[in-house]
Amino acid sequence: MSKERLEAFSDGVIAILITVMVFDLKLDEEVMANGLSEALLALVPKILSYLISFSMLAIMWVSHHQLFRELKRVNPPLLWMNMLLLFWMSMLPFATHVLGEDPRASLAISLYAGILFGNAFAFYLIRRYLIKRSGSSLHTDPKGHGKVNRRNLVAMLSYALAALLPDWNIWFSYGILIILPLIYFGATFKHLGQPEPNTNQKIS
Repeated sequence: MSKERLEAFSDGVIAILITVMVFDLKLDEEVMANGLSEALLALVPKILSYLISFSMLAIMWVSHHQLFRELKRVNPPLLWMNMLLLFWMSMLPFATHVLGEDPRASLAISLYAGILFGNAFAFYLIRRYLIKRSGSSLHTDPKGHGKVNRRNLVAMLSYALAALLPDWNIWFSYGILIILPLIYFGATFKHLGQPEPNTNQKIS
């Protein structure tokens, strides 16, 4: 299969997931009877959980695009690993709904962080597989992918902590869920204005 077909399918799935999530942002008619401001206030937890999830899906889409741009071709193992990644992505709207319904519930936070762990793990598997097959699969030096995969491993461990520790301190878990995307955005925007690397350079 050409990598373009895989990318098109993945893009379509991610677009649907973002659309499905926003459908969950509905004003409660019973609360609306007490006024619009109160209804909007009651919707804040869902809006915040949507904001985190939208940011995470955006990061995943950009990372997916950057990774598959480096590929020469795709094969059956890579197709199935990509399907595993899409499975974990598809669970994010459900976790977003649960977290928005009860943002103080330890189980809701653990579920959300656990699904993000699954996404990070799937990315790690794909990149690790590509590093091993770098001669036939990648345009770029595998050392750059190894560097990114080490960061991915740190993200996996962080999400595991966030999933395991909400009973101890939910704010610690929330801190991890918020700080990791902020670190990503900070690293991304730091490179604004710099020239685009060519395909023969290491990725960063």
